[in-house]
Formats: sequence, C-alpha cells, structure tokens
Amino acid sequence: MAAARSFSSYVATAKLLRDSFQVAEFEVQDVGGEMSNRLAVVSLVALLFACNSSSANQDGGTTDAGGSGDGGATEDGGGNRDAVANGDAGGSGGDAGTPTFQTFTMGCCDFATLAIDGAGRVWAASDFIQPSGNVQIYRFDPGTKTSTGFEISGTSGAQVVSGGISIDGTGNVWIVTTPQPGVSSATGVALLQVSPTGSVLTRIHDIDTNPGLSCYQNPCPNYPFSNPGTAMVDRAGNIWVKDIYTGVPGFFLTQLTPTGTLGMYANVATGYGASVASIEIDGAGNLWTIDEGNNMLVKMAPGSAAQTFALPASVNLAGLHLAFDKQGTPWIAVGGGASTAGSLLKMTTSGTVASTYAIPNAGTADGVVVDNANMLWLVDNNDLKLRAVSTSGTFVAEYTMPRGANGGTGAPTPLGIDAAGNVWYGGTDITNGTGALNELAGVATGPQYFPYMGPQYPY
Repeated sequence: MAAARSFSSYVATAKLLRDSFQVAEFEVQDVGGEMSNRLAVVSLVALLFACNSSSANQDGGTTDAGGSGDGGATEDGGGNRDAVANGDAGGSGGDAGTPTFQTFTMGCCDFATLAIDGAGRVWAASDFIQPSGNVQIYRFDPGTKTSTGFEISGTSGAQVVSGGISIDGTGNVWIVTTPQPGVSSATGVALLQVSPTGSVLTRIHDIDTNPGLSCYQNPCPNYPFSNPGTAMVDRAGNIWVKDIYTGVPGFFLTQLTPTGTLGMYANVATGYGASVASIEIDGAGNLWTIDEGNNMLVKMAPGSAAQTFALPASVNLAGLHLAFDKQGTPWIAVGGGASTAGSLLKMTTSGTVASTYAIPNAGTADGVVVDNANMLWLVDNNDLKLRAVSTSGTFVAEYTMPRGANGGTGAPTPLGIDAAGNVWYGGTDITNGTGALNELAGVATGPQYFPYMGPQYPY
C-alpha cells in the first residue's frame, strides 16, 4: 500500500488550484487522516469551481488555418504513470489520471530540434540531410492535428544544425544551417529568418568569398560565420549564435540584429576542442552555455568578458543540458549512457555544484526544461521515461514513453512545453524512419518557463 500523503501536500495542491482560478485566500484545517484531508481538498475544489467557472487551462493558442496534413496522428494507447515515492504537489499534474501519449509522424529522419510558437504550434527540424536537397522545417498545429512542411529555398547542400531553431516575438522562425558533409557551399553556412508561412525573410551568410586576414579568425560584417551552431533570441530580439573558428581556442558568441547586421561578439577562450550545445539566457540577460569539450560552464554578460567555471570531472563529455528555474538557479542534466548513470546537478550562480541528484533506476538525463509551476522535466532515453522533478530534487512523477509499433520513437531529446501544459519531445519513428513529434498531454503547468521573459516564446 502506498504511504499516505501529508496534509501539507494537499494544501500545496489546493493552493495551485486556487492560484489557477484566481480566487480569494482560503484556509483548510488539518482534520487528520488521509481520507479526511483528501475530502477537505475535494470540497475546496468544488468551491473554486463555484467561484469561477472559467477553465484554468489555456487551449494552446489559435488555430492555424490552411495547414495541409502530410503526417497522420497516431494515438499510442496512453502513457503509463509509474508510482514514485514522496509525491510533491509542485504542479506536475500527474495525480490527474493516466495521461495520453500521442505520436505524430512527418518529414524525414530525426527531429533533433524543436520550438513552440505563441500560437501553440510546434516547429521541428532534422539535422539529417533532406531527400529534396533543400532544408525542410515542419509546423504542427495540435488543435487541428495537421502538419505543414516548408522547403526553404536557396538552401541546397545545407542542413539544419542540432539546436539551431528559435522563434522571435513576431512569430518568425530563425534557423542555423551548415553545409552537408562533403559539400562545399558558399551559402550553406547561414542564419535564416523564415515567416510562419515558410517564406525566407532574411538570409545572413558569408558574402565575401575572400574576406582577407582581418576576418580570418573572427566575425566581420560581410563574413559573420565560420562553423555556427545553436541560436537564441534575446530580450531585444537580437539573435545570438555559437561559432567556432579553426585555430582559435574556445568559441565565439556572436550577436546579429533582427535586420541581419553584425552586432557585438566575444571569443570565450575555454580551450581547443570546444563543443557547445545550447545557449540559455537568465533573468538578468546574461548568456550561459556549456563547453563540453573543455568541461566548463560559461556565463557572459553582453559586452563583458565571459566567466568560466570548471565542472566536475565525472560529468566530462557525458552529454550536458542547461536550464534555469524561477529562482534563477542553473540546473544541469547529465546525460550518462548505457553503462553510466545520469544525474541532475543543482548549481549556484557562481558556478559551483550545490547538490547532485541521481536519476532513478540508473537512468539518463538527456534534456531538461522548466514549466510554469517551477517543475523540472527530464527525458531519460536509457529508461524511456519522462520525469518530473521538484526544485528540492524530489522525483515527483515519471511517465513511460512509447516505443516500437504504432509510431514509437527512438532517441527523444529536445523538449518543449506548450501553454496547455502538454510536454513535447522530438525523435524518430523507428517503424519507418520519419521524424516524430510526441505529446504527453496535460501533465505539466504551461507554458514553459523562460527566465529572461524575452520575445522568443510570447505566450
């Protein structure tokens, strides 16, 4: 028999409901006993509904008309919620019943990057070579269950880099491309602004074919890139791109304005062999990233020199992912692997490890995002679980991800949470090799939390 939940956990749940319905303060007396406390909160829920009959959940945004459905919606038969000890009422939504998993297949190959726009639509791209030769991105509308693929003109010989997709405050999509392996392309290295209907609005690439020595190892106005990667839109709408230059230790953080003009840039001299994944922005506008090649956490205020913090040797090259909670605390999900367990590191803003939490069942932590109730969400590829974790390090709930027939997915890593609290992750449909978008419905508190409150996801 499961242990009885504490009275405080019921009160925490009730407070979340109260805040959702925006009603006056309430009091609940601890009348003693599991059943009595449960009934007290049930009575409160009834009162809340009587005070405010409007739904507390957003519907995920407006419906996008005109999307031609080139991918079908396949219901997986429901996700299983596994019992986890020490239930925390932090807004995971797991107590609401068995959630629904759905898998939607479209396009080609693995969806290694995704983003959610202000209308609740999920955008995805593959970092594999596309059959058409041009880059293709996909827009999925959860309301109508339709997907639309956009072939991006002028991108022959290019592919989207992993993590190279962001959305600005006007709903335009920014993607970073690089030449396909073995392909020499003057325009393959580019930052593209694409409208919600798939038209290229801005194309930023290396115009000069012979820029000279002054642009050999640093960005220049007509030669801004070398080997660009992840992009992130800041509060002012500028786009920050990670870049690596041959022969230069560390990496560059390069800023482009919304019109494509080269802004500031900085060389973060962490060392040779830099390998940088995502860029994150905290509430003060500082840029944060991780150089896995040199095992360093990096913090940089725009216009200032970067600070670097050495990470524990135990996480070197383990696959690291960064997110911030509502208190401004950095969290690092440590991927691990088949023979090495993952972990979750709670960091300080001065770059030291405050706490380390092991992933249950020697699982991995292959991606992390934070929802609007300050709950962390992890994807575990080793155990095929989506896990909800409180900021105290309590593993609150876990959900088994479908795999195999009926639209199963392999290697899901990118994560996103829409306004309705649906958790989305990308991957590959292992039955036919297409891209797969997977939805765990209504378990989180949407929308996804972005500490800098910038225009990227304007819910």
